[in-house]
Amino acid sequence: MADQLIMPQGSINYFTRASAMMGGNVALQKFDRLFLIPGMSHDGTFSNNNSTSGSFDPATGAVTSVNKVPLPQPSTGRDELFEALRDWVEDGNAPVRIDLSSANGSVTMPICMYPLKATYKGSGPVTATASYDCK
Repeated sequence: MADQLIMPQGSINYFTRASAMMGGNVALQKFDRLFLIPGMSHDGTFSNNNSTSGSFDPATGAVTSVNKVPLPQPSTGRDELFEALRDWVEDGNAPVRIDLSSANGSVTMPICMYPLKATYKGSGPVTATASYDCK
């Protein structure tokens, strides 16, 4: 959602047009699913060293720490996106929700298959994936 080169609206536009050509989301999602990741920039990180991406911690004014943002962690060997893709291709388990963690595991959040969105259930810690449903 923080891609400075391919705006999220462009990905949504493409998905919407492909869905219309295929006869709807159900037909398209048999082989193509869109997951929007809040805070993720084009290079697969949360923040860059430029002013066009990343986010700032309102408490400190500094670029937000990766320990506060749930993102895929391929460099640590924990690549939730690849695992979800492999599970779909090899075992036929198409993902509807992928749970992500921050770099230190202190914050977890789901990303949901578009057009579903992670919705807080109304109870539980806002930093825990169990507190959210995809709706």
